[in-house]
Amino acid sequence: MNSIELKNFKLSILAMRKSKTPIEHSVEQIFLAKTMSPRKEVWENLGFKFKESEETSLVSEAKLPAGWSIAHIQNYKFDITDNNGLIRAQMFYKEDPEGRSASMRLLKKYQVYSVSERREVKGKKDNVTVTVVYFGTEQERLYVAGELELEDYCSEEDLRKYFENLETAIDKATHYANSNYPDWKSPIAYWNEEPNKVMKLN
Repeated sequence: MNSIELKNFKLSILAMRKSKTPIEHSVEQIFLAKTMSPRKEVWENLGFKFKESEETSLVSEAKLPAGWSIAHIQNYKFDITDNNGLIRAQMFYKEDPEGRSASMRLLKKYQVYSVSERREVKGKKDNVTVTVVYFGTEQERLYVAGELELEDYCSEEDLRKYFENLETAIDKATHYANSNYPDWKSPIAYWNEEPNKVMKLN
């Protein structure tokens, strides 16, 4: 990256950091990380356009697909949102005395989640950690594979059973995903589908 490109990139980063709303690609000059997952051709098939840059550069000037936007979220993280308002990719850019790094990745629509929270249970002395294992998105649970409880001061045997049941629930959720959404591990699959109804614990 030459001095002019670096200056423009820093200005775009500063603008995104100050913005409280996503910055549209038609308003600001965009620089995106050259290190990306999956490969560059997949991004280009979605409508991203990249200009050639110096081999040693961490970023390159780019254009987002029509209607997409990018916004600084926190620290070194940037969300890339599609024309439906869905977060489709994330970019990380870091520049400090310890060094510089930049990378970005497309996100899968569906994943297997294990979400835990602490709860107070009436009649019990100790608090309980409840873990829900499901397949879906952060907002949408398509299949709930298990809901597990673990008391704060449990026995080693209870802890062993908890992790055993957790592994079983993750296997069940993964099996459901593979059977019903065979391409769920692809970051370009299912994004244009209508939301599904939640499937109850099975």
